Amino acid sequence: MADEKESCRLRLPEYEFWYRGILENDFRKLQEILEKSSKQHRHKLLNDPFELDTTEYDQLPLSKQISSHFKISYPLQLVAVAGHKESFDILVENGANVFIKDEYGNNILHLMCYFINSNTSVEDKIRAFYKHLFQKIPQNDMNLLLTQKNGLKWTPEVTAISLGVLGLFLDIFMSKGIIYLI
Repeated sequence: MADEKESCRLRLPEYEFWYRGILENDFRKLQEILEKSSKQHRHKLLNDPFELDTTEYDQLPLSKQISSHFKISYPLQLVAVAGHKESFDILVENGANVFIKDEYGNNILHLMCYFINSNTSVEDKIRAFYKHLFQKIPQNDMNLLLTQKNGLKWTPEVTAISLGVLGLFLDIFMSKGIIYLI
């Protein structure tokens, strides 16, 4: 099973232009690569995990922000935790799975909580990105993301409470008129 999981991970430098587009938030490069890709290759680019070696790419904006628990991730998760709206939109419009979970069962909302907890300087950027999510993701899909549990059996809200970032969730939900009881 581990060998099967290992074989589907995309690696540097195989897809170097793709990774650089993700890491640099070069949404034009991402769109160009997706347009030139076959349907099968596009699906692989959008939905397969890859290993991120931040030591090789430490000069890039996103890699400077990534903490150790983002070593293996998905493109959509990386652009979400970095708050890259344009790249997120391109990935979703081209078929990236918004419900994808990392190996610990965390969806993008869980990961955004962890990221804010480890890097409070990005809270305003993440807050703006949450609002963007509410505009881009249909309400039923957002409700599903909010109820998904990670490997600890925590929803994103419980994750937010445990990390001390619940205020962010409450501010965003209240601004959208959502009342969500844990």
